[in-house]
Amino acid sequence: MENRELKDPEEFKKFHKSEEDYSLCPPAGFGVRLLALGLDGLILAIINQTVTILAIYTHLGREGNFGDFEKIPPHFQMIAVFLSTLISFLIIIRPLKKKGQTPGKRVLKIKVVRENFDIDLSWGQVIFREWVFKSVSFLLFFISLPMVMFRKDKRVLHDVICGTQVVRVKENEHL
Repeated sequence: MENRELKDPEEFKKFHKSEEDYSLCPPAGFGVRLLALGLDGLILAIINQTVTILAIYTHLGREGNFGDFEKIPPHFQMIAVFLSTLISFLIIIRPLKKKGQTPGKRVLKIKVVRENFDIDLSWGQVIFREWVFKSVSFLLFFISLPMVMFRKDKRVLHDVICGTQVVRVKENEHL
């Protein structure tokens, strides 16, 4: 068998498609992931409460109180739920698909990548990871917490199911 050296950098084949190489980035631990989730939750809570208050005020006027959501007609409730879901998609799901980061992850310099360190997440991975399997991870917290604490790659249940992992990005990297 011939032992040849790679002379041309073009001959080097990466095991993923993206230009960025996240294979050397350390995995993100529980604390930073939880903090990013909290930041994203805070952003969504503020926006969703604003939508709820606007729906109440639009229908009940000044007589409406903060807890009067059930007093507004069902079509106003449906519109408010639709707007909240749409806003959640635009703030969390779309940026996660496009750049691998939610606003909270961006601030804390962590990124969701595929398990092979490719950044091209599929829509299915993103939607199921964020809206379905994250809920399963929370319900099975007694399994997810030890996973993030004891696994070398710090992947939790929803990462394993969706084929993703969260890494800390380099400080000098352009996000």
